[in-house]
Amino acid sequence: MNNILFHESQHMVSSLPATGIIAFLVCFVIYAIKNKRKVNRVLSVIIILIAAVIVSILITLRLDTIYYTDRVEFQFVSVYSAPYEVVSLDSVSKVSVISYGMHEFGGWGVKGNEDTKAYLASGDKGVMFTFKSGKHLVLGTHLPDEIAASLKGHYPL
Repeated sequence: MNNILFHESQHMVSSLPATGIIAFLVCFVIYAIKNKRKVNRVLSVIIILIAAVIVSILITLRLDTIYYTDRVEFQFVSVYSAPYEVVSLDSVSKVSVISYGMHEFGGWGVKGNEDTKAYLASGDKGVMFTFKSGKHLVLGTHLPDEIAASLKGHYPL
C-alpha cells in the first residue's frame, strides 16, 4: 500500500526575520552613505547581495516528511534537493514523539552520531524511529499530536 497518512513541510527560517535582516543591512548602508561615512558603495552593494542570497537560501530550505502506511520518506529541500531518503517500517521496532533540547543535537540541520541521526528544521519536537538494530532516527516536526494521531494503528507506537 502507498497511502499517505501525513505530509509535513517545515521551513528552517521564517521569512519575517530574514526580511528584517535584509532591511537592516539596506538601512545601514543607506545611512552610512548619506552621512558620508567612508563606505565603499560597491562593497556595500556586494554585502547586501551576499546577505540577500544567503537569506533567500535559508528561506527556501525546508524539511519535507511524508508518512506512508509502509514507509517514511524525507528530504531537505532548497536550491538543490537530494532524492528522498526512505525508511521502511519493516526495519522499525518503535516510533515515538519526543521533545528535545538544543544540547541534545547541537542545533538544527542534519545532526547525529553513530547511534542517532537527526533531521531538524526548527522547533523542539520530533518523531523518533527506533530500529531493530538499536539505532535511532529523529525527524523534526511542528505537529507532533497530529502526526501521532495519523500514525496510530499503522506504526508501532
